[in-house]
Amino acid sequence: MLKVVYLARRREGVPHDELVRRWREVNVADVAAELHPDRYVVTFFRPHGDGPHAWDGMAVVHFEDEERGRSLTRGLPEAARRNGFADLLGDVVRFEADEHVFFERAAELADQPLKLTFLVAPRPGAPHGELVRHWVDVHGPAVAAPMADIPGARRYVASPAHEPAGPYSGVTELSYASREASAAHAACLVDDGFGRLADNGIFLVGEELVVR
Repeated sequence: MLKVVYLARRREGVPHDELVRRWREVNVADVAAELHPDRYVVTFFRPHGDGPHAWDGMAVVHFEDEERGRSLTRGLPEAARRNGFADLLGDVVRFEADEHVFFERAAELADQPLKLTFLVAPRPGAPHGELVRHWVDVHGPAVAAPMADIPGARRYVASPAHEPAGPYSGVTELSYASREASAAHAACLVDDGFGRLADNGIFLVGEELVVR
């Protein structure tokens, strides 16, 4: 299964809300109709200042046919160019990733669900391969371990990039039924050494839209 992640930031002068509206109301359906991905999820991030990690959203597409998926996602989908969405974009980071679902629980309706997306950036000099091995073999299981005992914990997915992409080695997605569940989980975590390889403290709060 091919997993492709796009991080997107609006170009200068474009309001966050305008980008998200066009993305949600126009681009999501156009991309789904053109690419026919096997899975397609978009996360709209809350505004997060103007720093280097201030992304407006993230699109993730999955393809069973990896060759087909790769050919369709080498750049921005043509649908995004035709419908004008690409004209609103500034920076875009694309990478292919392996998906590791460390924890998943059937989601029930929640009044205030919370999704956190962590942008995993390597420490200077940290080898990508070593970072990924520690992430998958040590850090992922350590983060997931207490989640079964937290009723509002929903999902934990780590997606290490095949190759470093811009300043990132991949992303982590954590979903909860509430902020209280997120806080309860954070209180259980212990240092497993991942911090010497990666800055795992860059995160964005977002709303997830499961397209298919």
